[in-house]
Amino acid sequence: MRNLLYVLRIAGILLLICGVMTGLLAAVNAKTADAIAENKRAKLEETVRSFFGEKASSKETDAFPLTGEVSGVRLVSVDGSNAGYAVSVTEKGFGGEITMLVGVTLDGKVKGVALLSHSETPGLGARAGEEPFLSQFAGRSGKLAVKENVDAVSGATISSKAVTAGVNAALAAIGGEGAQ
Repeated sequence: MRNLLYVLRIAGILLLICGVMTGLLAAVNAKTADAIAENKRAKLEETVRSFFGEKASSKETDAFPLTGEVSGVRLVSVDGSNAGYAVSVTEKGFGGEITMLVGVTLDGKVKGVALLSHSETPGLGARAGEEPFLSQFAGRSGKLAVKENVDAVSGATISSKAVTAGVNAALAAIGGEGAQ
């Protein structure tokens, strides 16, 4: 009986500690959620400006259906005129999900590609997020394929194919020919 009371007392203390910690985490989350969302939005707008120029701005649009990989489409305007779209895409790479933003002009050409997050292998797959690889998509349209019209990063074929598939998904989402 004495052992049972001891176990119940320890369990009660642990339950109290877990409850307090859960409450603290919830409070921190509530306090920082708006700042985190604002930082994400600012990074997104900064990326859009890197594609379309300093005067570019974007806003969510529901003019295009969202499919598996495509998580959002933003209409991009420059000086009040529509300039293109910024398409958020998530693809499966070698190390996990690769989240990217693909800028697409109104005539269906890639304006730019930027990886927003990934967990690819440093020094190998992570190089698929660097400029020598990403810059080859600019100005392209239609269905793209590694080894056919896209040069893969050496030693990172899976990551290269994932980024290429993301670009194809973005082109397909806005009515281009990138469908697989």
